[in-house]
Amino acid sequence: MDRDALINLFASGISGGFGAALTNPMEVLKVRWQVTPASMRSATSMAGFASELVKSEGAWRGVGAPGLSANAWAIGVSSIGRVGLYPSVRDAIVTARGGDVAKPSPGDMFLSGLSAGALGYFVSTPIFAQKTLIQAEAGLLDQLC
Repeated sequence: MDRDALINLFASGISGGFGAALTNPMEVLKVRWQVTPASMRSATSMAGFASELVKSEGAWRGVGAPGLSANAWAIGVSSIGRVGLYPSVRDAIVTARGGDVAKPSPGDMFLSGLSAGALGYFVSTPIFAQKTLIQAEAGLLDQLC
């Protein structure tokens, strides 16, 4: 693999992970809203629910930290597949059919995107599952004790 391909893989993983870290509080809020029965929430809106979590658990413990590293890793790994591997997969597909890598067809690009994305998400699915479990369990131990 050449230097440009490695830089592309690294940059796509880092940028995906960084983006996930920035949006993690919204992801935590969504997951916790989904798993908290309505009978256990006094708030009727997401904003009110977020306010409840911050008041009872603090901003970092309530919506900032849960699943942060798993979310960053999951999105980073899937980005390596979706974005980082795309050019290499595209060029391999074009070369395999005897085409010019400078002029990939729409079909080449579609198949490349589908293949690279499928690989990225296949590899990262267990990390996504772990992230969701961590976020869903956030706050439960405090409620049980």
